[in-house]
Amino acid sequence: MPRFSLHAIGTDRPGIVAGVTGVLAKAGCNLEDSRMAILHGQFAIMLIVEAPLLLSLEQLEESFREVQEKLDLLIVLRLLPEHPTTKEPGDTIAVSVHGADRPGIVSLIATRVAELGGNIIDLATHRMEEHDGASYVLLLSIETSPACTEEILSRELDIVARQLGVSCVVHAGGNELF
Repeated sequence: MPRFSLHAIGTDRPGIVAGVTGVLAKAGCNLEDSRMAILHGQFAIMLIVEAPLLLSLEQLEESFREVQEKLDLLIVLRLLPEHPTTKEPGDTIAVSVHGADRPGIVSLIATRVAELGGNIIDLATHRMEEHDGASYVLLLSIETSPACTEEILSRELDIVARQLGVSCVVHAGGNELF
């Protein structure tokens, strides 16, 4: 069975989930994995769907034309490889970063995680306006590797956090954030 990824974004309003999943159900698709969120008034969807054997990417794209126009959505569909590459999963570590908001927090933390061989499997951020400025929270779930252990992550991300002027805590045994 073919699998597709679907990515959609548009101004938040009632009916987006119903519209998108209705098209999928009518096409005979099964929703396997999903992530949906409202970010600054924009509704974002990421889905992995299993489709009937004879449903092509072009047919699925065409089936979304009406709901795309009605709800003013940008929808991108992609055919996924039949056999995704798999690897032995590592342990999952949770990381939280807190401090004054400034450019580069996510970039520098993510870069160091990648350099260490860690794989970010979940990430969420939140900016909070306060009377004396804005604070920032970054939450990560990181899959470790033999070269990227909890101890190494804790030590190396603490160095980056001090450079950024934020605090960083590494939590053992973390699972996906949501």
